[in-house]
Amino acid sequence: MMSMSSSSSPCSVLVALRASSKGKLSYRSPLDSDMPPAAKLEFLNQLTSSPPMSPEAIKIIEERTKRLSLTNHTPSPTVHTTHRTPTPSSSRQTSRGYSLNFEEVDYDLDDSANVTTTSLGISHVAVQGDSPSAVPTEHSLLEDMQQEFDEEVKSIDDRLLEEMNENIRYRRIMFERKIEDIRVFAMEKMAEMESNRERMWEQDEMIRRAQEEIKEHQIAQKQRALEEDYKHQAEVMEAKLKSGEEQKKIIEKRAVEKLMTQCHDLLDAASHTETKFTVLLKSCSHTQFLDQNVVNKVREGVAALNQVKTQLSKEMKSGHPDQKKVSQCRAQLTAVNPILAELKASVDQANQYGEIEVKKQQSLLEAAAKKLEAERLAKTAEEQTRDAERRKNEEKKKQDAKDGKKKDDGKTIGGDISGLQIPKSMIETYSALHDLHTCTMATTTSLTSTQDRGLKMYRFDLQKAVTGTINSVSSNSGQDLIGKIIHLKKLFSGQPVQVGTKTINIGAHPDAKIYCVNLLAAKMIKQGEDQIASSAQAAFPLAALAVGMWTEFKEIGHHLLAHFYSVCPVLVPMYVNRTKDMSEAEYMKSLGYNVSKDGVVESNDLFLNRVRGTVRFYAAIIQTPQLPTSSTPPPHPHGLEHGWMWLARMLNLEPHPVVTAAALGDFLEIAGHALMKKYTKQFQKLLFVLWKEFIPKIEKITPVADRGPLARLKLFIEGCISAGKIPEPKGYLTNEFWRTKSQGIAIA
Repeated sequence: MMSMSSSSSPCSVLVALRASSKGKLSYRSPLDSDMPPAAKLEFLNQLTSSPPMSPEAIKIIEERTKRLSLTNHTPSPTVHTTHRTPTPSSSRQTSRGYSLNFEEVDYDLDDSANVTTTSLGISHVAVQGDSPSAVPTEHSLLEDMQQEFDEEVKSIDDRLLEEMNENIRYRRIMFERKIEDIRVFAMEKMAEMESNRERMWEQDEMIRRAQEEIKEHQIAQKQRALEEDYKHQAEVMEAKLKSGEEQKKIIEKRAVEKLMTQCHDLLDAASHTETKFTVLLKSCSHTQFLDQNVVNKVREGVAALNQVKTQLSKEMKSGHPDQKKVSQCRAQLTAVNPILAELKASVDQANQYGEIEVKKQQSLLEAAAKKLEAERLAKTAEEQTRDAERRKNEEKKKQDAKDGKKKDDGKTIGGDISGLQIPKSMIETYSALHDLHTCTMATTTSLTSTQDRGLKMYRFDLQKAVTGTINSVSSNSGQDLIGKIIHLKKLFSGQPVQVGTKTINIGAHPDAKIYCVNLLAAKMIKQGEDQIASSAQAAFPLAALAVGMWTEFKEIGHHLLAHFYSVCPVLVPMYVNRTKDMSEAEYMKSLGYNVSKDGVVESNDLFLNRVRGTVRFYAAIIQTPQLPTSSTPPPHPHGLEHGWMWLARMLNLEPHPVVTAAALGDFLEIAGHALMKKYTKQFQKLLFVLWKEFIPKIEKITPVADRGPLARLKLFIEGCISAGKIPEPKGYLTNEFWRTKSQGIAIA
């Protein structure tokens, strides 16, 4: 019978289990494995085979053999007992001997296993036969001994067989118990190993995580080190670049400073050349005799200088002048210099011719003055007659006004003026201004209706001096606006002023000043109707000119108010009742409408547009401060108190369906901010009355088709109420405006 291999032995399994690293190998019974059937059968045969002979049996056989050999003096049979070192892989059984291997296992659950395997057995018992040299006489004795020996051996064999069977049964039982113990132990060990495996898996997982964290930390450290290295390198590179850029900037800065110095020098040279042109032109008292070719060259030169100054200012403002453009400006400035010599020669020649011409003109003016004196004497009588008629008409008007008083406090005027709940002085002021305007128109007929060619040219020059200045008023430069006001003040003060190529003086004619005063007032009103109506911002520079002239010359303010009241009666304020004998054209004209010679009345849109411009101009005048030409400016000739009175008087009148809403809306848009700033709570109360009481009155009498101005007024008031303030009007002239300088000089 073949021996079972160590891999199939339970003890081998346990030995391998105990010898494995940390008990990771699992126990499995050979019968539970995928062992071939032949191997399983051999394993069962080994379990059921006879155990080896016991030491007692072997001892008996040896004693018997010894006794027989001693008795016969023959070599006794030798019982060879072979003790074999047990191997975990095999065991052997002979025909007369038995071998049984079993393993005793000593388990130490805390320490490593100590496995001791003991194999006891008799491999074979060899009985040596009779020697060939035996004595034949002893043959019978030997046979007897052999028979006795055989019987004894048989009895021993039977006894041994019985003992062996009993021992086999006992050992099988013990072996089965050991197998069961081993199985239970193996299961417990496997459970322990499974628990250890789980713990080890958890430890491995913890180690893996710790390793990952350490790896991540190391990677982060390396990354931070790389970032710091890169940052350091970037800082070094940036420092190098910065150093290079700074050097480059220093070089560029020096180049720019050099160009800026050149620009400053060229700009000063251009201004100096321009000043020379101005001085030469001012030194020419008779510019009409200047050579026109030289004048054209001067214009071109001044234009070139202005272009050079503009270009240089632009280059300086940019901070990086262009070398090419600076060189071009230098070339243009060099080309202008020769014109100065030509202008000087032309000015000297013009002054010589002018002196001769002045003498001739003086003689003509003296002759004309004598003629005018004669005409004046003739007109004096007519004026006296007209004055008498006028006084008579005034007395009649006063008497009619007294007869038309209402029964209250005597402040409502009857006749052709209705609803005036204002002091009587306002009517007197209006009448006085109306008479002033009428008298002025009659007085200036000596210039407006003359047929004398010299006086016509003189009147044309006066018109050019006044209208040219008014037409050029703008908000481009505060210094330029001040220059225009000074120019007009010189004219009205009787000083000679330059107009084109001529020098004029209003002292050359007795009616020239009053003519210019009336012309200035009319032209400003016309400018308000045309330009300010479309652009509210244009009202403020014109208002500044009006305030500046009004402060210096009171008669200008009187004529300005006369034209205001004539063109826009709502500024009085007053509305004229239509009488039975008054035509539609006459009635509309009394309200301020323009009526043609054919009796055609202008449309409401055109009329309201003119009213808008006129009211805006008036509202700008009352809030525009004095010119900042002195530290203590004089008081305003017609300030915000007049605006307050006008607004209060408007609310005391019954509204007009067309004019009232338009006038109130434009007035508050321009002057509302200044009035609110000055009168605060009182003005708020006034606005509240306007919103709650006066606007509903306008809605009742205004047709739906004519409610455009009313809608704008309501929208403006609602916006002011919701915002809690009235916005500052666009175009208001601040203190910074008066510090702006003019650009270039003007050549007429």
